[in-house]
Amino acid sequence: MAYPKSVWFIICNEFCERFSYYGLRTVLVLYLTSILQYNDDQSTIIYHMIVFLAYFSPLFGAIISDSYWGKFKTILYLSIVYAIGNLVVTGASLADSFSLNNQRYLALLGLVLISIGTGGIKPCVSSFGGDQFELPAQEVYLQKFFSIFYFSINAGSLISTSITPELRKDVQCFGRDTCFPLAFGIPAVLMVISIFIFISGKPLYKIKKPESNVIVTTSSCIYNALKKKLSLFSSNITKSHWLDYADDKFSEKEISDIRSALEVIYLFIPFPFFWALFDQQGSRWTLQATLMNGRIDFLNWTMKPDQMQVVNPLLVLLFIPIFEVLVYPLLAKIGIRKPLQKIALGGFLAALAFVLSAIVQNMIMGKAIHIDAGNGQLRLFNGFNCNVTVKSSANLFDHNLASLETLEIREIKVSNETSFPISLFIDSSCSSKLSETNLMSNVSIVEGKETSYFITHMNNKLNLKRIGYVDDLTKHSNPVLR
Repeated sequence: MAYPKSVWFIICNEFCERFSYYGLRTVLVLYLTSILQYNDDQSTIIYHMIVFLAYFSPLFGAIISDSYWGKFKTILYLSIVYAIGNLVVTGASLADSFSLNNQRYLALLGLVLISIGTGGIKPCVSSFGGDQFELPAQEVYLQKFFSIFYFSINAGSLISTSITPELRKDVQCFGRDTCFPLAFGIPAVLMVISIFIFISGKPLYKIKKPESNVIVTTSSCIYNALKKKLSLFSSNITKSHWLDYADDKFSEKEISDIRSALEVIYLFIPFPFFWALFDQQGSRWTLQATLMNGRIDFLNWTMKPDQMQVVNPLLVLLFIPIFEVLVYPLLAKIGIRKPLQKIALGGFLAALAFVLSAIVQNMIMGKAIHIDAGNGQLRLFNGFNCNVTVKSSANLFDHNLASLETLEIREIKVSNETSFPISLFIDSSCSSKLSETNLMSNVSIVEGKETSYFITHMNNKLNLKRIGYVDDLTKHSNPVLR
């Protein structure tokens, strides 16, 4: 039997969809902090709520697919919802004339639609691809399909996590030094293309009608078994297993399958802990990367903070053959052969990775600073590629701040929170990029705290942005903390 041509439409559709999802997700946390102006904690919460919804909605996608619409219609309809979400997020990033709150509402609406769309189609796409094969005659072809299918997922992820940070940072648009509309727009276009590719293959697809849903069947069986067992609690009727009380409504095979599934479900208990750590690479680790310069000297290349996420799909593709040829045989020699042992080792390594992350964060932030009563500290970070002259009319400082340099004033007499006037003058080498080359502003210094400001630009004007105290030195750029 010939290899089914229809699966190539499904594979191409999956590549485009994964490109869209991971492309948007890669730059999302920086969009939340730098454009929508959420703080780091708020951005992390929003990011993980969106990811949670994306991985919770497959339950409903599976129920709708198996019980009502079927796989083809579920993929098509929810992909349209998905694409609308992409377009809404792109529109929110373009809506400079909207108030900040309206931009936030619009972006969050788009993100919710994306989560529902990507999650809803998740349980359907691979199984729909499997439906295209005649089993057992095409068992070998089916295995080949899944290999290509999952390769397309990692390829889409790898390419998008590499490209979208470049679009975000290295392209300037709409008067900003970043271009989130392009970083969101390209994934949106890919999602629309994926829908057209999927529809194009319809004449070749084998489309099966909806059947009973395994989630609904399992839930109903458990409910009926518990209900009947409780109703017979005072009687002498007993069963070998509590699920057998549902044998009046469910077949022996259904009860046996559900019992087998429940017996191994405890294996999934550690998984939420692992994924809670793993998905931090898109939130906390990306935010941590904004505090480093990202320079890789031997490659003569500067890694963007959000490109930290490209490491995972890259290593997945590189390590698959290495693990098969080298790592697994070595582990077998020390007694680690079973899947559970490998899972436990992987969990330990994930925990170790976060210990290393904590060490890196400590190196970035430095040792805790003690500030005497009646004093405060001030830090000024120059985010420009040229010098900035900083003056205070209160005679606190008069300093020519070099590119990416930090001015630190360790002792300033203050009471509670005191405001001081400050003047900024940018060097002529950068003046051509700005409509205004000087700024008169104020800095607020808090007693007993270290307050930091970041010298940057917004809407072609000098801008002085407060970025927090000593315990919150987050800045959204590409500087070096000194």
